[in-house]
Amino acid sequence: MKKYLLLKTLFLVGSLSLQGQDLTQTENYVYSRTYLEPVVSSSNTAKQVQQVNYLDGLGRSKQNIAIKATPSGKDIVIPVEYDALGRQLKNLLPLPQQTTQNGGLFTSPDMTGAVSVYGAASNYYAEKKVENSPLQRLQEQAAPGDPWKMGSGKTIQYQYESNLSSEVRKFIVNTSWTNVSGVAVGTPALSLSTENTDYVSNGFYKAGTLYKNTVTDEDGNKATKFTNGKGQVILIRKNDGTQNIDTYYAYNEYGQEAFVIPPLAVKAVETSGNTITSTILDNLCYQYRYDNQDRLVEKKFPGKGWEFMVYDQQDRLVLIQDANLRTTANNFGSKGWMFTKYDQFNRIVYTGFFANTATRQVMQNALNSMTSQNIENRADRSPIVQNGENIYYTKSAFPTGSMTILSVSYYDSYPPGINTPARPDNILGQNTLVPSPTAMTVNGVTTSRSSSGLPTATYVRNIEDTGWTKDYFWYDTKGRQIGSHSINYLGGYTKTETELDFTGLAKQIKTHHKRLAGDAEKIITETFEYDNQSRLLTHNHKVGNQDEEPLAINTYNSIGQLINKKVGLDDDGNPLQSVDYAYNIRGWLTGINDPMNLGQDLFAMKIKYQNPEDTDYGIAKYNGNISEVDWKTSYGDGIYRRYTYKYDKLNRLTDGIYLTPYLASSTHNHFYDEKMSYDINGNIKTMDRFSKTPSGVGSASQIDELKYDYDASGYSNKMIRITDNSANSSGYPIGGNLISYDDNGNMISMLDKGISSIQYNYLNLPRLTVAPQGNTSYIYRADGTKVKKLFGTKATDYLDGFQYESGILKFFPMAEGFYNAERNEYVYQYKDLLGNARFSYSKADGGGIMIQEESNYYPFGLKHEGYNSSSFLTEFGTNYNYKFLGQELQENGFYDLGARFYVPELGIFGQHDPLSGKTLDPYGYAYQNPIFFADPTGLEGDPVPGSSGTGNPQSIGTATSPIDVGEIVLNAPIRAMANSNLPSCSYCYTGSGVSGVKGGLQNIGILPLPLSHEEALRRVSMPVLHNGSAQMMDSVWDILGILAANTEPENREAALGLAAIAIITSGGRAAPGIIKAESSIVKTEIKTLSRTKMSNIWGAGPLRIDPKNLPKNVTNDFTEILAGRGVPRLDDFGLQRTVQRNSKWNGALEWQIKDVPGTVGLNSSRIVQHPDGKWGLVINHDYNKIIQIPTSSAVKWK
Repeated sequence: MKKYLLLKTLFLVGSLSLQGQDLTQTENYVYSRTYLEPVVSSSNTAKQVQQVNYLDGLGRSKQNIAIKATPSGKDIVIPVEYDALGRQLKNLLPLPQQTTQNGGLFTSPDMTGAVSVYGAASNYYAEKKVENSPLQRLQEQAAPGDPWKMGSGKTIQYQYESNLSSEVRKFIVNTSWTNVSGVAVGTPALSLSTENTDYVSNGFYKAGTLYKNTVTDEDGNKATKFTNGKGQVILIRKNDGTQNIDTYYAYNEYGQEAFVIPPLAVKAVETSGNTITSTILDNLCYQYRYDNQDRLVEKKFPGKGWEFMVYDQQDRLVLIQDANLRTTANNFGSKGWMFTKYDQFNRIVYTGFFANTATRQVMQNALNSMTSQNIENRADRSPIVQNGENIYYTKSAFPTGSMTILSVSYYDSYPPGINTPARPDNILGQNTLVPSPTAMTVNGVTTSRSSSGLPTATYVRNIEDTGWTKDYFWYDTKGRQIGSHSINYLGGYTKTETELDFTGLAKQIKTHHKRLAGDAEKIITETFEYDNQSRLLTHNHKVGNQDEEPLAINTYNSIGQLINKKVGLDDDGNPLQSVDYAYNIRGWLTGINDPMNLGQDLFAMKIKYQNPEDTDYGIAKYNGNISEVDWKTSYGDGIYRRYTYKYDKLNRLTDGIYLTPYLASSTHNHFYDEKMSYDINGNIKTMDRFSKTPSGVGSASQIDELKYDYDASGYSNKMIRITDNSANSSGYPIGGNLISYDDNGNMISMLDKGISSIQYNYLNLPRLTVAPQGNTSYIYRADGTKVKKLFGTKATDYLDGFQYESGILKFFPMAEGFYNAERNEYVYQYKDLLGNARFSYSKADGGGIMIQEESNYYPFGLKHEGYNSSSFLTEFGTNYNYKFLGQELQENGFYDLGARFYVPELGIFGQHDPLSGKTLDPYGYAYQNPIFFADPTGLEGDPVPGSSGTGNPQSIGTATSPIDVGEIVLNAPIRAMANSNLPSCSYCYTGSGVSGVKGGLQNIGILPLPLSHEEALRRVSMPVLHNGSAQMMDSVWDILGILAANTEPENREAALGLAAIAIITSGGRAAPGIIKAESSIVKTEIKTLSRTKMSNIWGAGPLRIDPKNLPKNVTNDFTEILAGRGVPRLDDFGLQRTVQRNSKWNGALEWQIKDVPGTVGLNSSRIVQHPDGKWGLVINHDYNKIIQIPTSSAVKWK
């Protein structure tokens, strides 16, 4: 991508044409222009992103402007304010203007646009209050909007104290070492301290020996973190209103986390006379063991067996073994290990199963004793042959025998073989990269390019049989993936061809598909159009030779939020539906159409937070939790429906109260109420569920009165029995039978539902379910992808989204629903903010709209019955069962959520969470808050799109998902490492996808909570990854090379002041829903950040840079300076700064930045040219603001 960066005061800048720009010449500024289409000279008419940041005399940002960034070509301005001490305590929202000044400074920004976008408010800014001390710690934080403003009582508050005596228990860990089979084995033992020292007395920390930091959210919910002088978290404490909910962390003598003691374990220890038994540890605690090289070698999660890990001499994980693999009761039929092999570049080359009964210590000793390098090399002429399949690698690394190879990865060049498809010379007019270096001339510069360093193919075997899926990848001359060819295990294929624009956005995608090699080919063509800021405007879809269908025509407001989407096309050329979206000042989704005024709309929903309407049950929620949801459809009885929600002090949902507020005869009928209670670990204890009576009149009928019994007399997370006292067979069936589990914590029977046996593969995915209504068997690939299901005699194939039944193509997904292949029709769906399919419709024959299905759900996912049960989908021969979360309902009533199967009647999973070490919630769904969180993958709950996104319910957390309550200090220097565990900034853009409804603007300028190194590695404090270093920021951060995760939001703004502008100009290209698609079109031509930092910071996106493709000399050196590896010291003002001491920069050339007459401050900044002469940095005096200037910059060296 071509771009210019102009520092107005820099004398090194050569002539740079700024045609059409009216930059204010009496001000300091940084101006950048990024072209979104190719140009040969400076152009004012080409598609481009222009930014200008005006600086005051001290080099601080004073105003940031996104030039012509609104859909109508007007400017967006972010003024920056400081108090008398130079602190930025207010972070103003982006203010859309009524005109453009072509980059000129706005002396008095117009507020009219703010009112139209955000609504009337007295505070279009987030505000911080800090203590009056040199520490300047954050005391209070207020969000934009009158309900949350400073003084409203609905702010986030921070308190810094030290512990009291008898407040925090002292757990100690003693490690005993033995030598087993030549390997040192450390076994930690956990106990309560009996010491009496300067720090401990009677098993408790003495007063004043721990830091105690408390955060209180807008609704008064508190979380307190206790840390020791080493920065280790000792205790996270919350309170459910009646008792403390404590999660302790215990460390061994070497500072490694050895035990996590969740709340129920703490209670068990207290009730057992402060004795920590093996039963308590095995059922409730997280246990970690390390070897004498500080490597995690054994771990045990509560309720499942030990997992073992073995490493080679390069500290690479080679072998893993769980409890099921230590038995013969696995899909391999023998004891063994899962292995991973690497090449000389530490890239994974193949994986599989190694049949061997040896212990971990014996295996580790074998790897320790190797005298040769533990690597594999390409062997195109002498492959390994397994089950008739050629594996083009050597067999030299450990292990060398008894292998069942399950996946193979190829790099650099394509594997040989008669079935390997020929690399196309070009794809949609774009030349493809060849394996051998080839000279290419681009913009007059000749370079040698090849596919070296890129993944070229992956082979993945089925687990349950010997079929293989083979994927091949094609790249353009910039290293961007533009095509793929996937040969499925049946012999058919799915080919994709992508035409990319100059910036890497997809202009056209063609998909070619066959189930079998001899089948007729199905071709799907999708085209995309974008506006001048790369916001998606239209998405068209075409199947074969049929007419093109406009799936979506998008309209955005002036800050980039999607406000209208026109879906489909009727016979008269009008959209089938026009869907409106509304947001509040915090960017939270508040409406999908208007249920009070449906008009031609088929479905509408109103989402309320601090503004519930029901006077009897509604409770205002200010922390991001949803208080009420109203909805109405034009189908059926047309009743206006409402759910009002109640939560406990841990943000767990306790009541979903169903109301019909405008039904005069029965306003509060409670027909579909759902009520829950929990234990202190977050496990559901009881669930009451109601339904409409068969006659439809009278009071609600209770269909479930469920009592959950857990193993070990309740001191376990394993539910072993459900008792239904309602005597009603609806909902969950009456039974009370025992539920059993295997050694990996997977449910293997559920007789209440008629399931006598469930067998699992090594990925803990069900491969056979035995039940009277019919047995269900599954075939999965080794990467966990389901490819086939056999229920009775009905076979279903899942091939790259194309779903077949008995060999007949039934449907395949598209952005706004699915395509009914049997009827050749588009079926569109309304989805709610959780992703649930609520309303399906299509164009009717002869005109009009055909309503296909309506689905409404209890909070935990069970579908309502009694008024929305009819479906025309089955009648039309398409058994489309993707409903709750958009996932597939199985014949046994479970939902397949990918990594695990979910039981909606109970609100739990049937398998232990593979990420339980982070979530501390082995079987629970969505942290017991299914209104704020959604978990469509079965791994962990994420904030729902369009709600607070990364708001505060997860900041306070639930019973077992603690918050980091750090010490908040303004103007903090660069962090020591990139965090993926930061509480969110309240206005960070989280994206609005091709078909998404997310707000185009979310929290900007709210301080995150800094973490210690240990905490960041521990990753147990937050259940959400969509913040901190995983923020989905816009391309401007990439262009300017600002290390977003290593500076606080206000420091990023002080550096260039482009945070909100960067967020706005994207307008929806980084939505999580399209990350997978965009990961194949990652930009590589601008070299900005290091491999390490890029891998930790950025998600996929059209302007994200693939760190694997950066030159080694650039990335190594850049890592050194950006990682902050320097000498910390106090400067003349008593503030800690970092001074660089990297010898690799010896020989770099340096210039000072000239100042603007009449101003001061900028002359302390520097331009540094790297010794290789190809790129450089702009660095200010304290090293927290680093901007890379790439080779193509307008800055001229020397």
